[in-house]
Amino acid sequence: MDIGEVLSHALSVVLAFLPKLLFALLILVAGYILTKVIVRPIRAVLKRSRVPVDEVAAKYILRIVNIIIWALAIVMALDKIGAPVTSLLTVVAAVGAAVALAVKDNLASLASGIVLLFSRPFKAGDFIDVDGVSGTITEIEMMHTYLNTVDNTRIAVPNAKMMSATIRNFSAMETRRLDLVYSVGYECDIDQVKKVLLDLAQNHNLVLREPAEPCVLLKEYADSSINFTLRMWCLNADYWTLTFDMNEKVKKAFDENGISIPFPQMDVHMHTQAE
Repeated sequence: MDIGEVLSHALSVVLAFLPKLLFALLILVAGYILTKVIVRPIRAVLKRSRVPVDEVAAKYILRIVNIIIWALAIVMALDKIGAPVTSLLTVVAAVGAAVALAVKDNLASLASGIVLLFSRPFKAGDFIDVDGVSGTITEIEMMHTYLNTVDNTRIAVPNAKMMSATIRNFSAMETRRLDLVYSVGYECDIDQVKKVLLDLAQNHNLVLREPAEPCVLLKEYADSSINFTLRMWCLNADYWTLTFDMNEKVKKAFDENGISIPFPQMDVHMHTQAE
């Protein structure tokens, strides 16, 4: 076979393959266009859904739809150019199983992230406590939930932990109960202490009258003091402001009324042995 025949054969192969290649490229282009066009209709459907879907969940749904469209487009394109799609899918499945086993913890966080988005025990902007770590949720991603603590530290919590941990959501309700404990000396008049504390609470503009009026309770007789609980209700946004302000006002009111705040005391009895 001379060079002319080789070139002729190669050209015929290329010409025969070219339509398949062009068709495969058209499939990929169509897949790309579809991922861009389908965004708006899906968002519209999600907004009309009976089950509320927030922006983060919508983003995940769109990402999954894009992955599915691209996967189908690639498989169809490979099939058009004559690639052994079945064999490739078998290899991909085997590799995927091995990878899944190696990154099972990450997959657990991914699955947990999807569950969290739709069960919605919390949302961005909520102030929560996760196993002793408190902060405001800034982002809920596929693998992690991000918190900003009160001292402006950013914390990434794996979503698998968010699913298994006990979470206290302080923003779930509009109002919050505030219990402040104050200690006074045993020589102080109980009725006077209760009156001073109650007057402060009733005259504070951040203390709510609903769901309950403020009250003062004798909590316990401690070793060196009598402890009272001042119980109030306030808006979530006012919790810390009320805490700090009330502590300051109580100290000033105790000083004005001669109510002592005791130090821890210990009585030591010394016995001398007679010679």
